[in-house]
Amino acid sequence: MKKQLTICAVFALLSTAVAGCGQNPPAPLDAQAEASAETQPAPQANAAEPEALLKAARECDLATVNTLIGKGANVNGSGETGETPLMAAAHCEDPEIAKALLGANADIKAQDVHGHTALMTAAELGRAPVAQVLLGAGADANARNKLGGTPLHVAAYNGSAEIVGLLLQAGASPTAKDSKDRTALDLAKEQGHGPIIQVLEQAMAADTPANGVGN
Repeated sequence: MKKQLTICAVFALLSTAVAGCGQNPPAPLDAQAEASAETQPAPQANAAEPEALLKAARECDLATVNTLIGKGANVNGSGETGETPLMAAAHCEDPEIAKALLGANADIKAQDVHGHTALMTAAELGRAPVAQVLLGAGADANARNKLGGTPLHVAAYNGSAEIVGLLLQAGASPTAKDSKDRTALDLAKEQGHGPIIQVLEQAMAADTPANGVGN
């Protein structure tokens, strides 16, 4: 039987988008303008706008992101490395860009060429507000990158203590191992992240059955 690691226990240890020509006289200017407005096509995204959206997200430019989304830019367009606007938004401290993209149906499960997700980017950079939004929208706390690492591995390695707590609360497995047979705890120990080590040790104990065999 597994022990229960409470959310409170986790956080207690952390403190931490041609007018036609005719023979009739021309219509008055006001009427022409009105007719023109009625026949104006709705704004459409052009070929450059997916790249523009990615750039705006990287620059944490919420106004431009919202404008481009309104024009119909592809929120799941990606760059050469597979980075999507949502991944780029995970660099930002303000979670509003991520919210705008998710509201426009950005793919929360998308992975770049390295297998990284938007949640992993937030975990790497310590963007807890963004991580919280992503997890609340259904991001996979146990997704794997090309090296077998999970968001918890990334957060533990980079010392993102608050995100470690958020991930454990969201069901991240502390016993998961990467392609080099390392757990998130192993990585935290390698980097000397004391508070994270304490939390992960307790999480490992709670996640390990009495016979000592992990998940």
